[in-house]
Amino acid sequence: MNKFLLAICLVALSTAVHAKQLLENSGMFTNTDGWKIWSGEVLSHDSSDGDFTPFGSARVSGNVSGVTAIAATCIDVSHWAYRAPFKAEASIKPYRYASSDTTVGISIQNYSDIGCQYKTDFVTESIQAVPGEWTIVNGDFSLLEGTKGIRVVLFVTENPNGGSVNFDDASLTIGRETLEIFDNPDLSENTTGWWLYWGNTIEYNPKEGHLTSGGAIRTEGQAVVVGARGPYTGIRSVCLDLADRAPLDQFKVAASAKPDGDATNPEMGINADFYSDSGCRSHLTTFHFLGESEVGKWSRLEGLFVPPEGAKGLIVRVRSNGVSETGGALFDDLSLTLTPAVRQLWLIGVGEIANQKIKPFDMQYTRGGEFAGQFDPKSIGQETLVGLEVEFDDCNSGQITYTFEGSRGSYPIKRLAENEAVLACQQRGFENMGDDNGWMAGYWFGAPDHQGEGFVIDVLSGGQQAVVTWYTYLPTWGADAPR
Repeated sequence: MNKFLLAICLVALSTAVHAKQLLENSGMFTNTDGWKIWSGEVLSHDSSDGDFTPFGSARVSGNVSGVTAIAATCIDVSHWAYRAPFKAEASIKPYRYASSDTTVGISIQNYSDIGCQYKTDFVTESIQAVPGEWTIVNGDFSLLEGTKGIRVVLFVTENPNGGSVNFDDASLTIGRETLEIFDNPDLSENTTGWWLYWGNTIEYNPKEGHLTSGGAIRTEGQAVVVGARGPYTGIRSVCLDLADRAPLDQFKVAASAKPDGDATNPEMGINADFYSDSGCRSHLTTFHFLGESEVGKWSRLEGLFVPPEGAKGLIVRVRSNGVSETGGALFDDLSLTLTPAVRQLWLIGVGEIANQKIKPFDMQYTRGGEFAGQFDPKSIGQETLVGLEVEFDDCNSGQITYTFEGSRGSYPIKRLAENEAVLACQQRGFENMGDDNGWMAGYWFGAPDHQGEGFVIDVLSGGQQAVVTWYTYLPTWGADAPR
């Protein structure tokens, strides 16, 4: 029951932040909670024994087999997804008489339990440090499969026996994974994947005067494309294949543009064109991002979007509007990144009831909403994701059958808690309920194999229809899909 209710809470909250601070010790003298000093062969924590300096750092004297370290207490990561990204950072000052090739580092110890009793693996980031000077060390980590607890260890190697080491400003964050699809901060070095609007055709020939020495792509104003908003000059990406992306993934596109000094009514734009095929031949829709720009000066524009249902291909276009007959534009610093959607998902559908079944019906999800005061009902879209059928075996058990992209699956469900209608069903007998379907209402979950997701069924007035809400998770598609 607790696991199902937790799943409901997670879906309802739908994590809106990109990163969560797991520990932050900018002043370790004032915030020693969660850290243990490596003393001898065991971890101890005694801040009254001179282990913390008045300047806010942790000071450790001596070493264990040549290594001096402090370690965080066990951090429970059992509710985070496999491959979720961590970022760890700390400042470390080795003993001033330490070896000149002293190494400082951060190690993430992985455990199969939330108490950090059974270590399975570890990952380390380390660099060389100057003895007696503060060195910042950081690393990016991914949660390994099967990991339930982690411990962060800050360490110094080759520390002389009795030598003191200082540790400070330690932090650990975890966030949703972001995938960089393309990044062209210097187009003179990386033109792959970009085409120029040149005349009324699109060419890819950056070596014939279209690239500047400063790293930008240059277009000419007298050779423009005419669109709905007038003439413009620009560049576009090659077709990007989205066939393996999960629904509700969020993309961010950004670019810089600089219109020539004789351009009129300058305006910068980014278009994200979506197609129903991975070859970008059948157009679906376009997201427009427009911003003001100033002649002769660089302007930056960014846009966020979620692909429409059925999108398999994407083309990004960057343009400068209002060009004159001789005025073109420069384009630079182009990027496109993807942040996988929050995995929790709730689906809702209405089905007809007959013969103690809720007949096949569509389960839909909504997209485009925002939390609380930012909610705008006009921005809500509704999409169908799966088909569902519920068939009951008795008053407290049944089976769901779902269809997704042409494939079928099923598993048994059990009632989470009994209500008065269920007691009446049991007394009267499941086979004798006839058209009295009120007993179906309540909370259901997928037995032990599917704890963490479940269903809420509400039988409507008249007993011939039911609203079914399915608290579940996004499907994973392709190698880059969120896990």
